[in-house]
Amino acid sequence: MKIPTVTGLMDTSQLGYTLIHEHAVTCCDWAMRMCLRGQFCQEDRLLEMAVIQLKKAKAAGIDTIVDGTPINLGRDIRLIRQASERSGVRVIVSTGFYHQEDPWLTWKPREEIYGYLANECEHGVEETDILPGILKCAVDHLGLTDYIIKILGITAEAARTYHLPIFCHTVPELRHGSDILDIMEDHGVALENLIVGHSGDVDDVDYLESLLSRGCYLGMDRFGTVTATPGTTLERRVDTILRLCRDDWADRLLISHDYAPYTGFIPSWREASTDEALEKAVNFTYFEEFAAPMLLEKGLPEETLHKLTHENPRRFFEQRD
Repeated sequence: MKIPTVTGLMDTSQLGYTLIHEHAVTCCDWAMRMCLRGQFCQEDRLLEMAVIQLKKAKAAGIDTIVDGTPINLGRDIRLIRQASERSGVRVIVSTGFYHQEDPWLTWKPREEIYGYLANECEHGVEETDILPGILKCAVDHLGLTDYIIKILGITAEAARTYHLPIFCHTVPELRHGSDILDIMEDHGVALENLIVGHSGDVDDVDYLESLLSRGCYLGMDRFGTVTATPGTTLERRVDTILRLCRDDWADRLLISHDYAPYTGFIPSWREASTDEALEKAVNFTYFEEFAAPMLLEKGLPEETLHKLTHENPRRFFEQRD
């Protein structure tokens, strides 16, 4: 099966080692970039930072990343394409909308918002010939507001029409997963085409398995992020994956970091753009360097690790309905 990347179509058999949810260059608000210019970030340095980190990924054996930056989170398709070309890492990009109650979308009719997604799926992202390979949506701390329910429904309709899978950002400790699955099913999305994102932020196996039992995938996709949320340390993330694998869910887990060379949120541009910041351990290679050895040491078979990093992403993209 063919799938679009920023450098052209590729066969899913070529996906190789795939990180399912990253940000190749940045999550960096366009309004801030346009109005504040170099005070907010510098485009040349953004690209340089991305290439440095993607080349590290390539050297670590990572072949493909899925970029989860949607329309209203600062996606810059031209920088993403340049970073892919210069690094050799293939990049699949997203269309869709993030969770903020965006005033530019709140009062627009469903048909108009759907049209934005349809245009990108049919004609290309940001007036290029690059097609998205996945849809991105999000539910955050405000939960399932009327606005979010509208956006989820529009996303589901686009997924069904254009045969694209969906990644949904969640805050798993708030347990919105089941409601999200209900909405997607109500709009005709087969749950095997949906990733419930950031699920590795909790180690509540009962909750995670309740979602898996309905047929979706889980994004174990914030390796390197440690918060006050139980389960986010490296060892706890690893132990959660081990438990799910022992419970026969290994074929429904997808690995990543949700990493961006610069997020535009934190840290400051001055700090993030330093050479020292680029040498920090958390980057596109963190799972391979730290989590994979720990998983193997704790008893995960090599073939199961290969399934998580290679086979599951390929199967996820191949089974699009």
